[in-house]
Amino acid sequence: MRDRSLAVRVNSNESASTVLKFEVPQGSVLGPKIFIDYAENVSEIFSQHDLSQHLFADDMQCLCCGKPGEIPYMVTRIENCVAHVCTWCAAKRLQLNADKTEVLWFGSAANSRLLSADELNIRVGQTVVKPVTTVWNLGVLIDAELSMRDHVSRLAQTCFLHVRRLRSVRRQLGQDVTEQLVCALVLSRLD
Repeated sequence: MRDRSLAVRVNSNESASTVLKFEVPQGSVLGPKIFIDYAENVSEIFSQHDLSQHLFADDMQCLCCGKPGEIPYMVTRIENCVAHVCTWCAAKRLQLNADKTEVLWFGSAANSRLLSADELNIRVGQTVVKPVTTVWNLGVLIDAELSMRDHVSRLAQTCFLHVRRLRSVRRQLGQDVTEQLVCALVLSRLD
């Protein structure tokens, strides 16, 4: 790493530029914070395309809402925004990974049946991203109807798995240790 510097800008205020002498190792505690400082202006792109967004450490989500008849217009807005984000990524020496991109359309079952599958696809560069029925979002499995059925089912499976495992060793562990493990492995997930 050579000839790199860092300055922080908030609104119209900018700090003095500082020469960077060291990189932040991938996976370090500072990594997400430094990335957010590096990438925070990407939210302006979403605003330019009139889309809402959620930004996480190294993850971006855009949101668009409308009626079923507005789907072609929404697809165009999202595709234009994604193309703009790809350009922004290239300028920052980042890469938007189309293989990790997911599209989830929310709506009632009745409205979802009115839509053709082809009009719901989103183009990311040369890749066509087909809609999925569920996505993981910050540890929650979200489905297109917001029913939470898949999340509750997966959570129940995981909790029952831990209870069955603990049942087989509870006599060797004793009651206090078993209760602590139930709290750590089962109740913490239910909370």
